Order: sequence, then C-alpha cells, then structure tokens
Amino acid sequence: MKKNWAKVFAVCALVAVQAVTAAASSISDLQKQQQQIESQQQQAQSNLNDTRSQKSDALAAVDELDSEMQGVTNQYNNLLDQLDQKNAELAQTTADLEQAQADYSAQYEAMGERMRYMYMNGQVGYLEVLLDATSFSDFLTRVDYIERVAQYDKNMLTNLKTQEDTVAAKQAEQQSEQTQLELLASQQASKQKEVQTMIDEKSALVISLTQDETSYKEQVIQLEDSDAAITKLIQDKQAEAAAAAAAKAKADAEAAAAAAAEKAKTINYNGGQLAYPLVGTLTSPYGWRNSPINGAREFHTGIDLADPMGTPIGAAEAGVVIFAGWQNGYGNVVIVDHGGGLSTLYAHCSKFTCSVGDTVSRGQMIARVGMTGNATGPHVHFEVRVNGEHVNPMNYLG
Repeated sequence: MKKNWAKVFAVCALVAVQAVTAAASSISDLQKQQQQIESQQQQAQSNLNDTRSQKSDALAAVDELDSEMQGVTNQYNNLLDQLDQKNAELAQTTADLEQAQADYSAQYEAMGERMRYMYMNGQVGYLEVLLDATSFSDFLTRVDYIERVAQYDKNMLTNLKTQEDTVAAKQAEQQSEQTQLELLASQQASKQKEVQTMIDEKSALVISLTQDETSYKEQVIQLEDSDAAITKLIQDKQAEAAAAAAAKAKADAEAAAAAAAEKAKTINYNGGQLAYPLVGTLTSPYGWRNSPINGAREFHTGIDLADPMGTPIGAAEAGVVIFAGWQNGYGNVVIVDHGGGLSTLYAHCSKFTCSVGDTVSRGQMIARVGMTGNATGPHVHFEVRVNGEHVNPMNYLG
C-alpha cells in the first residue's frame, strides 16, 4: 500500500543521511546533506498537503453521497407505500369483480330457470296466462307484464355484464400500475446499492488517506530530526575547526614571527554592530510569516532586503568565506565565518565575487543581488548565525 512505501522511503532517507553523515569530512559536505534533507522535507510536506487535500475532497464526497442516499431511500420508501396502497386497491377491485361475476351468474341462473319453465310448458304457458285474463284490459296488462319480465331480464344481464367488464378493466389497469410500481421500486433498490457501493469506496479511500497522512507526518518529523542532527554536526565541525586552529596556533608559537603573522591574520569577532550587506528595502523581517511562495505558515530565519538585480552585496564583517555555492531553496549562497562562533549568510545571489577560503574585509563585495532559488523578486536573504543557530539579524546590525 501507499503508506508502506512512504514509511520505507522515510526510513531509507534517514539511513542514507546517517550513512553520508558518518562519512562527512567538511562543513561543505554537511551543508550538501542539509540541502538533500530540505528537498526531502519539501517533498514530504507536499505529499502531506496533497494527502490532506484528497482526504478533504473524499470526506466532502461522502457527505454528498450520504445526502443522495437519503433522497434515494425516501423515494424507495414512498414507492413501497404506494405499492402497499395499490395492493389494497387491487384486492378490493378483485373482490368487487368476484361479486359482479356472482351477481351476473345469479341473474343469469334466474333467467335460465324462467326460460326452462317456458320451454317445458311451451306456448301453452303463455296462452294460459293470457286466456285467464278476465277482461281485455286484463289481457293487455298480462301481455305487458310478460314483456316487462323479458325486458327486465335482458336489461339486468346487460347492466351486470357492463359492471363486470368495468371492474375487470379497472383490475387490469391496477395490475399494470402495480407492475410499474414494482419495477420502479426494484430500480430504486438497485440505485441504493450503487450509492452504497460508492459510499463504501469513498470511506475506504478516507481510511487509506488517513493512514498515508500519518505516514507522511512521521516522515516530516524524521526529516526534521535529521536536519537538527546535521545542524549539530555543523556546530561540531566548527568546534573542530576552532580546535584545529588553536592547535596550529600553539604549534606555530615556537616561531615568534610566524606566530605574530598568524595572529594578525586571525579573524575573531569580539562584538560590535555588523554592517548592512546593502542599502535596500526591508521586505520581510525575521520570524513567523506566510510564505510568499505557497502561502503556508513558516518561520523566516533571516531578513529580506530588496534591491535591483545585480546590486553589490557587501560582507557584514571581516571574515573567511566558508561556503559559496548552490543550496536548494536558498539558491546561490555565500557564508562568511567571522570567528567567535559568528557567521553570516547571503542567499538568492545572481553572481559570486568570492571563493571558499577567501579572507574578506567589512563591506567588501562578495556577490550580487539576484533571485535564484525560491524567490519572488530580486533581493538578498541575510541571516546571522551564532554557533550554527539562526538569530534575529536586527540585534546585530548597526
């Protein structure tokens, strides 16, 4: 899984840093390691930000799908209610049809009985009814009665048949509606399953992204620990350099002239205000700020002084150039060691006018303003470090 690859990467990166650190023999080597760690930190933070963004999108999708599921469920329940109502109506219609058929059968049976009677008695039965009339008026009444009975049977059968056909048509219509409702309910149930499947997939993605987020957080912490370890190693190397210089001074003390010359060349910051590297506009002070690159909250380890491209950058104090090269987001960087544990850093340079090992004086041009590395405009990023740790430059500048 992705989170496992993240953990493997973090562990391998840490092991690689430790291995290279063990073999490091100079401050320059250690600074290169810091560049690698910074690159890995940026990648890990980018991965963490991407994962958080994906997780946020997935959670929003789950909420949207939950809302959709509620709507689908409500429609499904409504269809079930309609289907129950239609079943009840169909049951009543079926009962009405059975009653209509029974009424029709009963009327048909009654008419059949009369027809069988007339058939068995023939025309005699009619003649007897007519001949028994006591008067002509009675005769006409009897004729009318016979006709009415026949017409009644005919009308009754016609009405009952019509009623039976009407109920049967209604039953067929309700059965059709019932079939349609059952189809819609089945489709809605399938829709429920589809939405639930999407919810399950998005929920699983949220779980996976949460695990990735945890892995990337661990990776960022591990890289921060590695960066701290490199900072300590730089401090140790500076201490070793100071010890070596002291040992060399002691060794050369036997020769008075050489010792005097060496002492004269030795640069050792003993306090006092530093000079500004250039006369520019302060665009970003030391401390917490929103990054001009990605807007994220970050700690600005120096100050930014804006000036046109190519403006000379001067050394803040006399010292020895211990680094002049590329350093990742800092771009082209010059670091000057002033002795006494004090060093200054000048970043985003467009051009170097010094080399590692050069002894420079206060105000001497060491580089030109540029916008290499992560920069939004031409300026110099200026840092003051005491024993390797960055401090507020404004406390040292005159």
